[in-house]
Amino acid sequence: MRREFERWMVKQERKKPNTAYQYAQSIDKVSNHYSTHTQQNTDLYRVLDVEILRKIKDDYSLHGKFSEFGGKGNGTVRNAVATYYRYRVEWALNSSITTNAAEEDSVASDCESKTSEDDLAFNLSYERDLQSSMIHQIDSLFPEYQIYGGESLEGVEFAINGKG
Repeated sequence: MRREFERWMVKQERKKPNTAYQYAQSIDKVSNHYSTHTQQNTDLYRVLDVEILRKIKDDYSLHGKFSEFGGKGNGTVRNAVATYYRYRVEWALNSSITTNAAEEDSVASDCESKTSEDDLAFNLSYERDLQSSMIHQIDSLFPEYQIYGGESLEGVEFAINGKG
């Protein structure tokens, strides 16, 4: 999840790679700090509940109970947590769209139903990363193809025989 977060910051938020790296490291520091002070082993990279992440973000904000720690590195820690929260909100929205479409189109087999939520979320993240990578490299991967709709990316996904 950490690498995906770094890539997202560079791509979506136009952060410099060094800043993205520092923010990703800060999330590890916050995980350790939060675990120590709440006596709950918490790895923010494994927290799927966006509401829990919002509460943690608020705890490290300017007026939160961990604001002093959040202010470390001229606010790098606080900004990293806020950025990570934005990332996970977007990630959750994209995952729910992908998950809902998959549920509508197929019935899960016994093996698939045994897959943990973490595994499913992890796989969906890689699927989105693959799709995004292909979209941005379409010219070099498939020079004879172009995405319908041009810059609007209108044709990135479309239904074929009722399947999306």
